[in-house]
Amino acid sequence: MPYDDALADRVRHALTPYGGADEREMLGGLMFYQSGTMRLGVVQDQLLLRMSPDAAAEALSRNGADPSAEEQMPGIITVSPVGHELDEDLNDWIELAMRAP
Repeated sequence: MPYDDALADRVRHALTPYGGADEREMLGGLMFYQSGTMRLGVVQDQLLLRMSPDAAAEALSRNGADPSAEEQMPGIITVSPVGHELDEDLNDWIELAMRAP
């Protein structure tokens, strides 16, 4: 399973207030794009987020954030299921990614 279908559905629903997003299967998961820019994705059961390096550095202190991706790709962080299991937490992560330049 390249990505968790249930998590992808939750992301789709959470993106509704932002006008939705285009989807592309890549990087071993499902990526969500707005205006041609990759904003976030689902890889297995992980949430992958693109944000400014400064915002990513701050976000790494949040529950479930994994610093390993950011070390290799500044501005990209992953969030384990414990960090996005509640809809409120998922919405907060998505808001961070949608504010990225």
